[in-house]
Amino acid sequence: MTPFFCPPSDLYAPQFTKAPYHGQELDRCPSTPRSQLDRWESTLIHRLIRPVLRFPTVLLLASVFASITLAGCGSASAASMVDSAGREVSVPGKVERIVSLAPSATESLFAMGAGEMIVGTDDFSNYPAAAANITKVGALSPDIEQIVALDPDLVVGAFITAPEVIEKIEAAEIAVWITDSKEVRGVADAIRLLGKAVGQEEAAEKVASGLLSEIESIVEIVATAEQRPRVFHELDATDPTKPYTVGPGNFIHDLITLAGGDNIFADAPMSFPQVSFEQVLARNPEAIILADAPFGVSVEQVKRRTGWESIDAVANDRLFSVTQEVSDQMSIPGPRIAQGLRALAEFLHPELFK
Repeated sequence: MTPFFCPPSDLYAPQFTKAPYHGQELDRCPSTPRSQLDRWESTLIHRLIRPVLRFPTVLLLASVFASITLAGCGSASAASMVDSAGREVSVPGKVERIVSLAPSATESLFAMGAGEMIVGTDDFSNYPAAAANITKVGALSPDIEQIVALDPDLVVGAFITAPEVIEKIEAAEIAVWITDSKEVRGVADAIRLLGKAVGQEEAAEKVASGLLSEIESIVEIVATAEQRPRVFHELDATDPTKPYTVGPGNFIHDLITLAGGDNIFADAPMSFPQVSFEQVLARNPEAIILADAPFGVSVEQVKRRTGWESIDAVANDRLFSVTQEVSDQMSIPGPRIAQGLRALAEFLHPELFK
């Protein structure tokens, strides 16, 4: 059997590069061509931040002064809470200023009515429309000094937020909260926890409950399907003979399952493997999701690939070319995930959603 190929080494799969998956550390392998790494870095991969930034002396002094001041007048009101990553975080008693480092956090905060608290976001937070007008602090390497200068009470990140970034922000005496989920239903829990941390518990509960209701209604419809199509989820086919796809233990795999499909690479040894064309052909998917469509891959290009005409999904014209909007809905673990689930379920089971 042709072995699974390895994804780029020493990289993280992104949440906020508009990629169709997120929040997982990719398995590591000895080597990957530089040209391929460049493409992943620019469109699909969030590289770990290595440079150690040195704060200007004035910022350090301001941080120390703020710490002393807070110790005398506000630290007693801080509460110890556990975030989505299982980290114990000392959250200020009153959160009024927030910097978001992930679209999922930005969308969740707006959904629970905390959008006005956000004073900075990552470069890719663009929903809702109001998010586009908020100060941007970077993406691949967030500007730590700018984050500190925005004077947030809380910085909200995701599983993808590099440990080095968290350490630097915490070194400036700013609490960091991680909100994320590797499962679709778990998004509701992440929203609830975030709501509690920012003082929007009631509103967050309403958002979470509504989200779960939408998800369960879709799952209930899909449960009546007579068959579950075999699904190939294409992430990146820069080399069509060795495309990247989705394995087990991640958000997109769960999405496919809930939408009524069977991921053909559910038995892969890693979350986001690079596979061979021969493996795709042998597993003969009945439906193909082109998550790389927003990056230029078209249905026509797939149909012209050598040998792909023998695959059932291609022969029967069952290829889902996702738009950027649907890609965001499917890949961002936030309040819009039910819309992404519905879009996928309607593609896999159109007969159930007439």
